[in-house]
Amino acid sequence: MRLLFIFLFGLFLAGSALVGYFFFERCALPYNSEGRYFDGTVVYHRQSVEVLGLGFAGCGLVTALLFRRLRLSAKSNKLT
Repeated sequence: MRLLFIFLFGLFLAGSALVGYFFFERCALPYNSEGRYFDGTVVYHRQSVEVLGLGFAGCGLVTALLFRRLRLSAKSNKLT
């Protein structure tokens, strides 16, 4: 069971880092007054930043909960 939590922790940590990277990259784009940015081939909308922010927060929360669970199980193993 511990290996499953370690695997899930790594998976969500990598997902959080990836979504966080895209979130901060999209936040830095110069959007116009209509909330759009055109880079030559793709139009980015400002609303997508909010969705990425929610995904980043969700992955971060799950990662923190898994980390807490792993620490608690490691402490209980040391006590017994």
